[in-house]
Amino acid sequence: MPLPLYPLATSLLALGDPTPPQEVVEHPVVAVPAPHEDSFGTEAVHRESVTAAAFRLELQSRALPDAIGALPAVGIQRTGLGQASPFLRGFTGFRTLLVLDGFRFNHSAWREGPNQYFSTIDRYLVDRIDVRYGAGSVRYGSDAIGGTVVMESRAVGPQIEGRDHSALFETRFASAEQSSIQHFEVGGIAAGSGDAPLRYTIGGTSSNFGNLDGGRHVGTQEGTGYDTAAADVKLAWQLGSQSEVVVAHQRDRTFDAPRTHATVDGFSWHGTTVGTDLVRDFDQLRDFTYARLDWREGGTFERMRAGLGYHAQGEDETRVRSNGNQIDQGFSVDTLASYLNFETAVPWGRLHFGGDIAHDSVNSYQRNYNPAGALTSKGIQGPVGDDATYDSTGLFAENEIPVARDTTLTAGGRAQFTRADADTVRDPASDTRIGIEDQWWSWAADLRLRRAWDEQSSNWLALSRAIRVPNLSDLSRFDIALSGEIETPTPGLDPEEFTTLELGGDTVVRVVDLRAAVYYTLIRDMIVRFPTGNVVSGANEIQKANVGDGFAYGLDVGALWHVDAAWSLGADASFIAGKVETFLAPGVTNDEPLGKLPPLHGGVLARYDDPASSLWVEGAVRWADRQDHLNPLDELDTQRVPPDGTPGYVVYGLRAGCTPCANLDLTFGVENVTNRDYRLHGSGVNEPGTNAVATLRYRF
Repeated sequence: MPLPLYPLATSLLALGDPTPPQEVVEHPVVAVPAPHEDSFGTEAVHRESVTAAAFRLELQSRALPDAIGALPAVGIQRTGLGQASPFLRGFTGFRTLLVLDGFRFNHSAWREGPNQYFSTIDRYLVDRIDVRYGAGSVRYGSDAIGGTVVMESRAVGPQIEGRDHSALFETRFASAEQSSIQHFEVGGIAAGSGDAPLRYTIGGTSSNFGNLDGGRHVGTQEGTGYDTAAADVKLAWQLGSQSEVVVAHQRDRTFDAPRTHATVDGFSWHGTTVGTDLVRDFDQLRDFTYARLDWREGGTFERMRAGLGYHAQGEDETRVRSNGNQIDQGFSVDTLASYLNFETAVPWGRLHFGGDIAHDSVNSYQRNYNPAGALTSKGIQGPVGDDATYDSTGLFAENEIPVARDTTLTAGGRAQFTRADADTVRDPASDTRIGIEDQWWSWAADLRLRRAWDEQSSNWLALSRAIRVPNLSDLSRFDIALSGEIETPTPGLDPEEFTTLELGGDTVVRVVDLRAAVYYTLIRDMIVRFPTGNVVSGANEIQKANVGDGFAYGLDVGALWHVDAAWSLGADASFIAGKVETFLAPGVTNDEPLGKLPPLHGGVLARYDDPASSLWVEGAVRWADRQDHLNPLDELDTQRVPPDGTPGYVVYGLRAGCTPCANLDLTFGVENVTNRDYRLHGSGVNEPGTNAVATLRYRF
């Protein structure tokens, strides 16, 4: 079966309606459908969707951040080969929200700026990704500022239609990454499960990444390789015709993922500095167990969803300094979360409402060793406060109201209470133990008006207020930041506020699909990091304050031309700019660009995909302009950001795939055909040079 055009056609065609149907889109594997979608409640007015068939077999993504990296309006930053973070409308890290199988993925120890946690999710686990641009705080609470990345793990059951049991083997090899990935899974329907069939899926993945080859001048980037391993099991019981109970467990491990730019293995690129650490490696640990109910059999409410989950995430860092002294530090976050949501028709429209509660228990550590390996001291805390808790409780309601023919108004609001308590925090002034405790009430709201002019044209207007409540990293972080500075605890912070106005539309002109969205975000009380002028533990100190009043605005456009039944051409472009008030020196502020803001970027794609054949071929171009609009912290980040800004680039790729026989899929691609040296803005490593990538998938 031919695969959908990715990334442009998949994105644009899925968005012919700004509130598209929520069933899983076309997939080359027919499996027992699950009634659950995470898209419970009203939708964002602007979203892009991509399935596993596209990002595993067509794009051949190395990790999940790369799976959405080619979507319009998504920027990617890569601290290391195993550490990538998406930018949505100028924001990343804890100002973008990840949702996995209906549960918030963000935890209270996420730090400012890009982080690596998206990369800790096995790409073979996820069946579909929705990128929902703009504010999502009404539905999801804190952090959903630039956008929300909603992921649903693969459907439960056999991979081959008509069989009770089946298996899948998939492997990927890449030359410039010197990598190999193997994945195996089995699924089926348990015998004797009768009228309430029990479906199961069990899978495992092993990955090895060697040192990354850059472009023609960079060559091999030493000290960039790492390994991962993952396993999962998912069970589903069918209840009635449309309801089910799901129980699942996921386990992911990342071993020795280096932050190369901070070490002597780094290299100078367009004037960047080279780190001095001998080693700076990270281990990531993640275990997630949950149960959820999706009920649609009628009653008082048309639909009810309930979930209970336990998520354990951990991080261990090994740092060997130039003098041989070693620092081992890390943290663990154990999250117990639950939610209960309802949907029903009411006289004034369709009402969605519910609530959620989450409790984080956080522990951290730091141990210091001399060059001989003897323990010399233990820190008061690790990267964040030790013996800490973080609790949040929220209630939301959204109502879809038909106000006229083909016009719908959606109004929603959310109230949230959050409390942080860290018993063991290091005071940078006295170097003694202190405690930090705070609590906040916050609220979010949105209004979304959509007008469908006909089956092929629509417009939308949205006004949204989003929030981000300070987390434990804001309040208690004591750790290296940027290119060797040290971030210290800052109690007494207030929530950030973001108000966004968006206008967008889509239409079809003969055989050309067009889409555009323009937005403006008013920023108030954004927490901004700034150098204090003090020296703590031998490094320049950075603290935080709610001084970041400012704005961001942008434009996203896309077009897709269906030349004929086999040929398609597409293009997209995204622009974002913004400024916030920032400290230039103690007591001195000025309006400065948002940190690590992606430059003007986009892509062009041409594809041949004859419906009568399983063969498809495509050529892709991705480009980005120079980014030299730097704020003071970008200028301090000398290991990742060149002093004159990050150069622009144009890179070319070719891909082709086929299904030579039943249940066998083959894909081969060549990325960066011209072996260009280039770097994504704010990254610590360069992207691969000419990279031959091959994928084989066999179902049996």
